[in-house]
Amino acid sequence: MYGTSEPPSSWLPATPRIPHHKTLLEYARLCRQTLAEFGQAHRAGDAATFQDWQFRRDKPQRAAILAALDGIPQLANARQRLLACGSKVHLYKHLPSGLHVIRRWRCGERWCPCCARAQLRRQRTYILSKIPTPQRGLSFLTLTHRAHPGESIGTAFSRIHKAFRKLRLAPFWKQAVLGGVAVTEVTYNAEEHWYNAHVHCVLDTTWMDLTDLQAAWTAIHGEWSNLHLEACADNNRISHYLSKYLAKPLPPEIYADPDRLRSAILSYRGRHTLAFFGGWHGLALTKQADAESKRQLDAAQIDPKEWCWVGELNTLVQEATQGDPQAQATLLAAGFGAVQLSLVQVSHPSPQRAPPRQLYLCPAA
Repeated sequence: MYGTSEPPSSWLPATPRIPHHKTLLEYARLCRQTLAEFGQAHRAGDAATFQDWQFRRDKPQRAAILAALDGIPQLANARQRLLACGSKVHLYKHLPSGLHVIRRWRCGERWCPCCARAQLRRQRTYILSKIPTPQRGLSFLTLTHRAHPGESIGTAFSRIHKAFRKLRLAPFWKQAVLGGVAVTEVTYNAEEHWYNAHVHCVLDTTWMDLTDLQAAWTAIHGEWSNLHLEACADNNRISHYLSKYLAKPLPPEIYADPDRLRSAILSYRGRHTLAFFGGWHGLALTKQADAESKRQLDAAQIDPKEWCWVGELNTLVQEATQGDPQAQATLLAAGFGAVQLSLVQVSHPSPQRAPPRQLYLCPAA
């Protein structure tokens, strides 16, 4: 949903994509800052390519995920996409203003650390835009069940989902709760080697009696299980509350164990950690709705006649380090900064021999 089915080798969009919540100037400033940080890392020798810079904070996690996916034949395509994430970055110039922006190839995979953060921002923005004005008042509810030693992550996930479904069928729940959104989180106890599942909810509800709620939740499990109910006085807290759990698709403690990580990835296939229920059930972000919003966004904000493709960023950097003056000028204008020249200088053909760099130059105004 957040990536593209087109392989990076042939991916060349005609125009960039401007986020709906930013103006062109704001997005151009953000791209310039990104290019400046990449340029600084490149000059320091910390990032040879944009992909190195993109995963600079996620190298151990990405390596663990790639190693785990390597043992799952049915996810071989997902592994290849994750390997290529960020490998293609195209630079564009807005002809009327002269501003430069970038558009990178994203894998869109659930397990990609970079794409997961992008998906989190989209989900958070979408949820806040779609949550209706509460009719009864918003409350935070966290439900937990007792961990069972030896239980797999998939079993723990399914068990709390079934219990939460039964709770929503209780008469007092139907009477009090109009609707809500829930995020499922599974934590891992590395010392005891067991999984503990939680459901974090935002509810449009009257204040429920904690005694009845606790009794119903315990009766569903057949054993004591914890819960926490809190009134939400500030609607701005919704974003922070949900983001904490949307940002953690898997327990971070299991990344050090390839077999356990591989089992968790397989267990999460086809499972949704975000769900709307009750009167909010129809607010879920579907692939069709997301694709339609992208088409409307492109049609509304992007005029292909105003944009010029400048070139592929990594190619420009490579040519600039080899002494190409036009590539150096292009990167300097885009905000990348000066490049560290390579010790091996490559001679460039004369203009009469149609140099390759003409492929990425904008036409003269």
